Amino acid sequence: MIGHAAPALPPQIELLTCTACPSLDAARASRLRQLAAAISDWEALRIAATRHCLAPLLSTHLEAHCSGDVPSAALSALRRDFHDSAERGLQLAADLLEMLEAFRAAGTEVIPYKGPVLAAQAYGRLALRQFLDLDIILRQRDLSRAYPPLIALGYVPELPFEIAASPRHIPGQYLFNREASSTILELHTERTLRYFPVPLDLDALATRLVPVSVANHPLLTFAPADALPILCVHGSKHFWERLGWIADIAALASASNVDWEQT
Repeated sequence: MIGHAAPALPPQIELLTCTACPSLDAARASRLRQLAAAISDWEALRIAATRHCLAPLLSTHLEAHCSGDVPSAALSALRRDFHDSAERGLQLAADLLEMLEAFRAAGTEVIPYKGPVLAAQAYGRLALRQFLDLDIILRQRDLSRAYPPLIALGYVPELPFEIAASPRHIPGQYLFNREASSTILELHTERTLRYFPVPLDLDALATRLVPVSVANHPLLTFAPADALPILCVHGSKHFWERLGWIADIAALASASNVDWEQT
């Protein structure tokens, strides 16, 4: 209602939102210390951070700004969360680079986004973003050329190509699993991204790709002006159930020279 203050956030959620950015200014760091001193259930906070994909940011900022206010057992657990997330991120980044090289050799143009690409583009450090899988977009007409390189690398498709290519079958994504590294790949096309209110013009988006370095390897991804609405549509599709998705948008908007008119 107009004239009424918004209800206060629960301390755990406010603390998570306080840490949901790559760096903290003095005012935010001061508020973080106040909130950390009031936390009693650190295990619940850790669980919430992992659920919202904010575990690396939480660990980083608590370590930097108020480690003395965190019980030693909780701080050790937070450090493990950070290292586990970072290790998983490095594995996924390596898998992504291997995959992109296979696509390049096959002459198949693809666009990686989210995952390690967004970590580098928005946060500047792979370890600061918690992600669980890989996402790649390609044109529907190139789908037949994407299957052989992925299968050669050990990725098993959820749908055989004969079913995936059927015009009567439109999945939410073409899902691949690689057992050797427990890697999940979501392959998207303009057909599977049917929840977009306006169909994606991948040919136009491809003309505006920008370079980003992932594990010291240059690759191309969506320009921030294009990535921001794509991320917003994705978050809306899932009803913004993770704070990490909001943090991604804020970080990308802050880290990049965004063409806001294009956005």
